[in-house]
Amino acid sequence: MWLPVDRKEIKKRVMKRNPLKNIAVMQRLNPYAVAQKNIAKAVEASRKKLKQERLDAKRGVSSNDVAYSYDF
Repeated sequence: MWLPVDRKEIKKRVMKRNPLKNIAVMQRLNPYAVAQKNIAKAVEASRKKLKQERLDAKRGVSSNDVAYSYDF
């Protein structure tokens, strides 16, 4: 006669997280990913600043000037 096996161990299901959206999961997969993101943000910020300086020079405006002047 066949008897069912006693199942003592119950496996809990874990929700699959997208590493591209969840930085904690990405860090477990690739520990250097956080540093890469920070480097990319710094590069983007420096490029944005350089682009703004070039546009200001082309327009003849200094970036220290107030963007909006309220003279009423």
